[in-house]
Amino acid sequence: MLVRHAHAMKVPIYTSTPGLNRYPERERFAVYRATHKRWMGDDAAYRRRCNSYVAAIVCVAVIPAGGFIGGGALGTLLSVVLITADVAGVMFLAFRQQRYMNERIVDALQRQAV
Repeated sequence: MLVRHAHAMKVPIYTSTPGLNRYPERERFAVYRATHKRWMGDDAAYRRRCNSYVAAIVCVAVIPAGGFIGGGALGTLLSVVLITADVAGVMFLAFRQQRYMNERIVDALQRQAV
């Protein structure tokens, strides 16, 4: 008997940031964006992390995307594998970055509430 367990995939998005629920729904993105901009201006470590994310996306997605590997079945297979790896790498980096940003913004929102 095959038993399946449904596990909800937790995708980090800005709306999942704890503390934003204190604000009216129409203001949440503006609060998130303003907090992010303040961190970008005031916190060198946060700014470095965001800039590193952009550089990593360029390295993982843009640079390899420029290289199509020949023709034939092997070239097509290698190209598909590389594109799939690129997409997986970009998704990993994006989720990791969003999780980091959410954690830092939660810290700022909690300090504001105190």
